[in-house]
This record gives sequence, C-alpha cells and structure tokens, in this order.
Amino acid sequence: MGVTEQYALDLYRARRREEPLPPAPGRYDWRTVRELREYGHLRRVVERRPAPRRRRHALTRPLTDALTRLLTRRRRTP
Repeated sequence: MGVTEQYALDLYRARRREEPLPPAPGRYDWRTVRELREYGHLRRVVERRPAPRRRRHALTRPLTDALTRLLTRRRRTP
C-alpha cells in the first residue's frame, strides 16, 4: 500500500469515527528532522560530550556566489 492509499484510508477511518483528520503526508517532515537533530544535540550535552559543529559543504560558498551573480545580473538594453 502506498502513502497516498494509506492517507486515504486514514481519512476515511477518521471521518467514520468523527476524529480529527490526520495531517497530509510530508507536511511536517522537515520539522521532524530538525527536532531529531536538536534531540541529538541535547543528548550529547546531557552526556557531557561535545555537540557537533555544523560544517559547511565545500561547494556552498561558490554556489551561493554564482547564484547571486546570476540573479542580480543586470540586463543589457540594446
């Protein structure tokens, strides 16, 4: 059974039981990932281990610069 089919089944079941409808799939994915990351940091602090620092990928700065140049490029008028 796919995600969409499961969601449809959950909607049907909630309406039959007059319960609140479940959230759409994927709606809170990033929030959940962020909360899991924060939980991992909290566990490290409680266990008195150093929390990991956020590392930037080697391509982050050049990619950002290239996108900025592309988006702020002035159009030439003939």
